[in-house]
Amino acid sequence: MKKKQLIAMGLAGVMAMSVAACGGTKETPQAKQEAKQEVESSAEATKTLPSASDDIIKIGDGSASFDLWMQIHPITAEAYKNLGEHPGAKLWEEKTGVKVNYINPPVGEEKKNLNLLLNDPGSLPDAFAIGDFDSIYPGGTMMAIEDGVIIDITEMVEQYAPNFMAMINADEKLKKDVYNDDGVMVGFGTIIVNEARREKAMYGPIINQTYLEKAGLEVPTTIAEWEEMLTAFKEMGVKAPLSFDPQYMKDCFAGAFGVPSGGGYYIDVEGDGKVHYAGTEENYKEFLTVMNRWYENGLIDADYATRKLNQDILPMMVNGNAGSYVGYVTAFKQLPTNATAQGFDELKLVGAPFPSLNKGDQVHLRDFENNRTALAVYITSNAEDPISIIQWFDQMYSLAGRRINTFGEEGVTYEMVDGVCTYTDFIIKNPDGLSMTQASRKYIFKDMFRTWEDDDHAQLYTEESQFDAWDKWDLADKTAALPRLLTLSADEADEYVKISSTLNAYAQEMQQKFIMGTADIETEWDNFVATLESLECNKAAEIRQAAYERYLSR
Repeated sequence: MKKKQLIAMGLAGVMAMSVAACGGTKETPQAKQEAKQEVESSAEATKTLPSASDDIIKIGDGSASFDLWMQIHPITAEAYKNLGEHPGAKLWEEKTGVKVNYINPPVGEEKKNLNLLLNDPGSLPDAFAIGDFDSIYPGGTMMAIEDGVIIDITEMVEQYAPNFMAMINADEKLKKDVYNDDGVMVGFGTIIVNEARREKAMYGPIINQTYLEKAGLEVPTTIAEWEEMLTAFKEMGVKAPLSFDPQYMKDCFAGAFGVPSGGGYYIDVEGDGKVHYAGTEENYKEFLTVMNRWYENGLIDADYATRKLNQDILPMMVNGNAGSYVGYVTAFKQLPTNATAQGFDELKLVGAPFPSLNKGDQVHLRDFENNRTALAVYITSNAEDPISIIQWFDQMYSLAGRRINTFGEEGVTYEMVDGVCTYTDFIIKNPDGLSMTQASRKYIFKDMFRTWEDDDHAQLYTEESQFDAWDKWDLADKTAALPRLLTLSADEADEYVKISSTLNAYAQEMQQKFIMGTADIETEWDNFVATLESLECNKAAEIRQAAYERYLSR
């Protein structure tokens, strides 16, 4: 923190020892490491700590501050240039006695912006929040600690984040996901998924039910039935029988062939049980062949490669230009409302299972929610008071903190109805004409929420069609999917990042070319496979295999 007048839950002595001198010449990495060790030593000496609390504890006296780099949600950015302008930021400052100086990179340029900072560690703020840090920093988290860029906060989190620790200690699977293979805390500051949604599919195939009924067809369950349905939609004059954002395929269609979308890594559960790279396998070629046939026959949106889910595809579903897509479960509630409001025909949606190749086949790949998100908070070696930063974040896992960031201010954005936090019309039917999402982002500090709340989800998921979709999507299992929070060693991470950056770009480029027919699958497949192998796809699979085995042993 930038100020030293910090009162932190009765730990004045510890705080005094943790504050480094301001001004003068810049500290050397060695001096920073010594200061960090002094903080940890002081933390070890202090054991009288509070347990998890319903209330937000005031940890500063109003003069304390720290710098926090984090992305701003695109919808939030419509209302504010910086999160510090948000009323939620002011409320948190009042509640905690700590001012946060938010540093928000331009929307869409987050990783590029952070990389510039990482290339000059002296320019780093006290803390930053990012997902998949291991894929950004060469050598991953452990190398960043070794390099003195960030600090190991494990013991400090365990001692000074009682609200967070109470949550992860209550679930062994969740606990496994917040520590890496070395026992280092890598998941602090993450978003914790509520138990009801963990491992559940939140994305899946969604179809215009009116078109389906007009075609006289049942909900498709196989690739052949999908082809029959899409062909019928085309003959009915639907502009894009199937559209999708390539980023949100969620293994739909590819899973029928036993491989992930994009030709990535999977566990061969019906074979050797090992991690495979799908891009070189015949099953992946079969998937691309089918998608190319659909594209050539006009069953897939001609412009799918540049489509964005929210900006393009959802409006196409609303106005009837698209007949099906892969989308989020909230669509069953959101899109019909939008269609009515915009004067389009009544829109009825129905979920479809992740399709299989043959009737009755078990599909082993689908979308699923982790126990926690990949997001985490990292405290840099420039931070003068890491313990207090941890304490500040921990207040967001308290009951009061969760309500502020999820529901906002009682009596304004939510009310208690029969013991349940319920959004008011100010959010649901905003008087300024803002959508529920826009109003939520503008008046509730949603960018900082740290847990999925049951009361919130109870209002998002109210339609029978949503629960019907979940039942269908969950017919597929996820046994072939690698855990998303594997930990690589520093050497592995360094090698994997070098391989994957080029490998992934090439694989994604060629998938698009094969589907759209600008590259011929039959004549160019062998060269494609040879190129993937030359880019060390098999070595990358070996790295994932080793990490997977360690994950199982945590």
